[in-house]
Amino acid sequence: MILKKPYAFLIKYFRVIHLILLLPILYLITKTYRIVSFFKSYVSNNYTTNIINIATEHINFFMYIAVLFIILTVIAIYYLMRQKRKSTKLYFFILIYYIVLFVLIGFTHSILSNMEHSLITAQSARAYKDISFVLCLPQYFFFLYTLIRGIGFDIKKFDFANDLKDLEITNIDNEEFEFSINIESYKAKRTLRRFIRETKYYVLENTFIFTCLFAVFVIFIGTMFYLNYGVYNKTYRVSDKMTHNYFNIQITNSMVTNLGLDGNVITEGKYYLVLQLLIENRTQVNEELDYTNFRLVLNDKNIYPTLDRGEYFLDFGMPYKKEKIKKQSKNYYVLAYEIDESELANEYTIKILESIEYKVGDIAAKYKNIKLNPPKIDKVKEEENLTLEKTANLKNSTLGFSTFKINSYHFTNSYIYDYLYCIDSKPCQKLKDKITTDLSGTIEKTTLIVLDVDTNLDQNSIYAKSIKTENKFFAHFLSLRYKKGNQVYTIPLKNKTTENLKGVLVFETKSEVLNADSIDLLVTVRNRRYVFQLK
Repeated sequence: MILKKPYAFLIKYFRVIHLILLLPILYLITKTYRIVSFFKSYVSNNYTTNIINIATEHINFFMYIAVLFIILTVIAIYYLMRQKRKSTKLYFFILIYYIVLFVLIGFTHSILSNMEHSLITAQSARAYKDISFVLCLPQYFFFLYTLIRGIGFDIKKFDFANDLKDLEITNIDNEEFEFSINIESYKAKRTLRRFIRETKYYVLENTFIFTCLFAVFVIFIGTMFYLNYGVYNKTYRVSDKMTHNYFNIQITNSMVTNLGLDGNVITEGKYYLVLQLLIENRTQVNEELDYTNFRLVLNDKNIYPTLDRGEYFLDFGMPYKKEKIKKQSKNYYVLAYEIDESELANEYTIKILESIEYKVGDIAAKYKNIKLNPPKIDKVKEEENLTLEKTANLKNSTLGFSTFKINSYHFTNSYIYDYLYCIDSKPCQKLKDKITTDLSGTIEKTTLIVLDVDTNLDQNSIYAKSIKTENKFFAHFLSLRYKKGNQVYTIPLKNKTTENLKGVLVFETKSEVLNADSIDLLVTVRNRRYVFQLK
């Protein structure tokens, strides 16, 4: 095989190569200037920004390609100038600068990614602004230097015209050399040994060039690995933060359960993978969550969130119901996926569609992948057995530091109570009201149970923020269990408590409980149960 040395080509197109080199340099100047401008506006806007996808907005794959092109081209020119015994200092500085810039682009991407879900300190922001500004300045000089080299101005101070003249092509620069492979084994071995020996000497004589090439290769591979597995195809897990469209999202918890708020099975044979998301809308516009892009991939099929099951998981977050998430808001939401009991697994994957790229003959989709190893919750555990006037601390449940205590109780067919009625500026009036059973006189007799209670619902709990009134607490979690002979029955309680009642709960239940051997009031928060012995 006959090859030619590249020096003649480099000398012949010396100016053209420099003019072509202007394009990636100019491109990087504009991109880095935008980064500097971003940090300036960030500081001037009191360290806030409305940009959602900060990293992808300012840094892209072409910036890395541009830097690599500059580095490889400058290495070739540096080697030519060195062979011709010309000054290589400026090319050396250009080479070092763009190697450093290549690394800094990766660091900057990481910094901007972090800023998408957490603000940085004022001191750090000012430091990034100043450093980015200083680092951008050399590019303008390198652009001017490359432009002069490309045009070939004869400036006496630099004498570029004479430099180029001295780089005249000689026979050595364009000479041919033969590269052949013989099938004889001894010749092949001799050629191989000579090649290794000469390569070794060649590498030792050009240590700087090969060090630069190796550094560029390692940095390029490392950056590609980081972008593919740390940015574009990153796998997220519980506690990780990410951005999606207009939102900052943190995956805060997950579970697989067949139990509702009250500890009862929701649907026989069905379980629910429940994803708890802390969603922040930092924009100035109410935006809707594209929940259909949050799909569970299980056994080669796609499962989409079942929105009408969200009410069963109020202790996990607000059920998302296609509403627009308010601007400048931050709340916990739940997405529930219904799966068959036979499909339960130890690990689940949620794929979030980010974008679709249309190429010739192909459509490529980019996803964020969420890997989950949720606990399985399908059994109710009795935490405490309490008597009257004993306080149940619900800290082991999803209600946080909520407490509940029963001071006294009694059964009755009707309950009359006093309350104050106040309107406008008129004096309040003391009125009476009466609560009765709805089914009195029908086949199934009912009675009222009146409870004097002390309830303290933890207002910092997710559940407290998900309900409209505290009366929902009693409807969601209270039930009655009684024993007659050897039979034990658990029955729901119909909440009859009005807004005018304070510290008193009134429920309707079956009248057969009056003849029970024992009666327990159950406070069941999903898989945690607190038992109050009434009788």
